[in-house]
Amino acid sequence: MFYVCIPRFQGPPLNNSSPLGGGTLLTAQAGESSSWAGDTDSLMGSGIVAGPISLQWISFADGAAATAWSNLSAVQPLLNVSLVSGYDGTDVGAGNVVLVVHRWRAWPGPAPSMNCVRCPPALTSSLPRWFGQLVAGKTPAAPLETWVLMFESLASLNTWTASNGGAMFMNNSLYAIRVP
Repeated sequence: MFYVCIPRFQGPPLNNSSPLGGGTLLTAQAGESSSWAGDTDSLMGSGIVAGPISLQWISFADGAAATAWSNLSAVQPLLNVSLVSGYDGTDVGAGNVVLVVHRWRAWPGPAPSMNCVRCPPALTSSLPRWFGQLVAGKTPAAPLETWVLMFESLASLNTWTASNGGAMFMNNSLYAIRVP
């Protein structure tokens, strides 16, 4: 399975009547969230960059199906002001909480100590990518790096993000959490 992550910054969420291109819209689980992390208050407070208003996950048979879906002309207006990315679930394994971290600056430190896959992941040729514009007249840049980190539980994820190393890694990033 390939899991597509959709933090939305505007517009209504997708639903089962939306064109899903063979994908399955997953039910939101407790603890799932998406937000900017770190020192982004000046950007968010000024209204230049708002936090995501919703997070959705869709599962596909593989990355090719996810990419094909994201390229459908009927889907693009529905994803209006969203960042779409994903990860290959076969690399993650069942039962793990997943943290997807998008960074616009390269991480200069060592890879995080917990399991991480494809750092940065070789997702597909067109993911991650933005749909729509966060700020009128400005085209948002795609993330430079996307990391996929696995944790045994939400508690272990929260412990890591509260640590000095975790907080430094998360600084100035956009993240999404998926709970199995």
